[in-house]
Amino acid sequence: MVSTFHGLELGKRGLMVGQASIATTGHNIANANTKGYSRQQVNTTTSPSLDVWTSGAVNPSQLGSGVSLDSITRVRDRFLDQQYRDQAGTLGEWSVKQQTLDRLETAINEPSETGLRFAMDQLSGAWQDLANDPSSPSAQAVLKERAEAFVETAQSMDRAMSNVKDDLNQQLTATTDEANDYLKQIAELNTSILRSGSQSNDLLDKRDVLVEKLSELVPIKVNAQTNGVYNITLRNGTSLVDGSNVTKIDGNSDITGGKLAGINESLTIVANYQNKLNDSVKEFAVATGM
Repeated sequence: MVSTFHGLELGKRGLMVGQASIATTGHNIANANTKGYSRQQVNTTTSPSLDVWTSGAVNPSQLGSGVSLDSITRVRDRFLDQQYRDQAGTLGEWSVKQQTLDRLETAINEPSETGLRFAMDQLSGAWQDLANDPSSPSAQAVLKERAEAFVETAQSMDRAMSNVKDDLNQQLTATTDEANDYLKQIAELNTSILRSGSQSNDLLDKRDVLVEKLSELVPIKVNAQTNGVYNITLRNGTSLVDGSNVTKIDGNSDITGGKLAGINESLTIVANYQNKLNDSVKEFAVATGM
């Protein structure tokens, strides 16, 4: 005999699931433009059935008891998340290199009438004119003027490259501090998620936003634990976040990939160009007898 309250209980469960579905849909719509928000979905299953005896049958039949709300989970793909993090690190690295090379291109400014090669050609021509008429005051004055222009051009290029290096060093410090701040916040969210449960969807979203930002700075691998905690390591296996424990990043360390690596590699690129500039100026000065 089925209880007279069975129908009321069945209806109540349906209403509760429907209410949760409407609230979740509203939450999704309200956060449609929220950065890092993951769409949430209501997961339901059939409630356990009740055994009822039917007339003329030895075995009982089953009577449905409605629907049960199992969980409200985020719609995420961990594989795509890791692919994004890998590509974000590559983008961060090469973006810095491109910006550095753009600034070097502006500093070198070749070919142009304000570049070093033009100044060299002008100075060589002045030397030739003086060689043709060594006693000419005008030829001597032109040579002096062209020599000063050559030196000023070389010094201007050298200063521009030094400014690029200074900016990169400042950027290295700021980026290192930024990465360590992300690590700290991720560890704090690990603690909050562990306390609140692995289905703390909004906390999980906040943490994933920080992880995505961190992946632009350094190449990372994320290991999701069954309790919802993220353990984060560099690709070489060096631990950065282990639960609530954090290992700070050293910006001058040998990290391959990400914005930090791009900055360090850019510093090397600028130093090489600056050395080549100095060598070119010295060789030209020797060749022209300056």
